[in-house]
Amino acid sequence: NGDTMIDADFHHNVTVPAPLFDIDYEIPNKRYSYSWWTVRHKDHDVYYCRGINGQYIFVIPDYDMVFVRLGRKREAKKRFEGHPTDILNYLNQAYRLASE
Repeated sequence: NGDTMIDADFHHNVTVPAPLFDIDYEIPNKRYSYSWWTVRHKDHDVYYCRGINGQYIFVIPDYDMVFVRLGRKREAKKRFEGHPTDILNYLNQAYRLASE
């Protein structure tokens, strides 16, 4: 109804990488801020939170979508660009649902 639910400054802070150093890749951080992770996947900017047991909350602005995955376990420590590889499957499912 036109009410602001999330402060614009907070939104900005979670979508811009925190000024940290990524020790895994020995480069400045490009993927994490305020307990949120950022990834560019299939030409979409995606922001997500992840839980210890495979829970995820994905925000996909291009689709005006929030996609939640309730989990019991997370995939082994396989990574792509520092992100768990299981998110690729969940994002592909979200894109499929958005296009239906």
